[in-house]
Amino acid sequence: RLVGSEMCIETVLNLSKSKKRSAKAIRKCIRQQLQFIRRDIGYIADFVRNKDIRFDQAVYDLLNTLTTLYEQQLYMHEHRVHSVPDRIVSIRQPWVRPIVRGKAHANTEFGAKLHISMVDGYARIERLSFDAFNEATDFFRAVEGYREHYGCYPARVLADKIYRNRETIAWCKERGIQLTGPVLGRPQKNPEVTKTARRQAYQDICDRNMIEGEFGTGKRAYGLNRIMAHLRETSFCVIGVALLCMNLTKRLRSLCLDLFAGLMQILVLLTDYPLLLDLGTVAGKLYLDCFAAAWNSRNAKGQRGFKSTLAFLASHEARRRMAVFPIQLTRSYTRPASRGTCRA
Repeated sequence: RLVGSEMCIETVLNLSKSKKRSAKAIRKCIRQQLQFIRRDIGYIADFVRNKDIRFDQAVYDLLNTLTTLYEQQLYMHEHRVHSVPDRIVSIRQPWVRPIVRGKAHANTEFGAKLHISMVDGYARIERLSFDAFNEATDFFRAVEGYREHYGCYPARVLADKIYRNRETIAWCKERGIQLTGPVLGRPQKNPEVTKTARRQAYQDICDRNMIEGEFGTGKRAYGLNRIMAHLRETSFCVIGVALLCMNLTKRLRSLCLDLFAGLMQILVLLTDYPLLLDLGTVAGKLYLDCFAAAWNSRNAKGQRGFKSTLAFLASHEARRRMAVFPIQLTRSYTRPASRGTCRA
């Protein structure tokens, strides 16, 4: 005759080995497992009460987690539901919650949910939690945080479609903020207005790709795809340090860019100064002309055109033509007619 843990294991094995698992058989097995857990928790409670044993805080936390998990499973079994608030899915990490995403490769994800905002390429954490939440509720707090930091509201907010509702649109309109995204309601009948709106929406999507790429960079290069920390606080610390390193890398890249641009500007101002340029950095005078043209138009186009030109200078085409050329620098440079506009 089977008793104790052997009976518990036997009921699970009988269900797993059966070819046809009916709903009635599954509910019967779950009910038996819950009865076994209630019996074992009662044994532990009686033992502690009679022997007057003192456990460590970690053991007490584990017992509380097991008791809460039993109550949640019993509630779902009795009410015939498959969800419960603050459902525990990990005994060692009871703060982790299942987050339904609806993706093809993973319908449900587990881990911290991160909500960030970006200003000039620098990321800022707006909300970090293991619980599922709606990002649209943090829109007003993020914009107000920008106002507290910079002293004014942003001129334009590149947000996802989930943030664009009537309340958000009205709130941004009162404060003179341009909220990007499709217009609510019926489409415009004027084809010119529709064409202009589509062009602007496409440009906003292109500009907003920066924040999407920030998540990809964090997962690919900074370890956010697999956080090995065990505790809640250490998990938050790992995520914060990763974003801090990403911002520091962005700042260092900007400083090096400004320093290199300043040095090149000084060299451009010199006359009759021979310079040897390695094509691993600049591929011939043609690339140097593009660099000078981008620097001269930096105030009009901003940093995007200048950075795209730098990316072009360090491209694989430049590395493929690697050599050393003596180049005579002069004061004035013009963009070659055969080259188009550099875009970010």
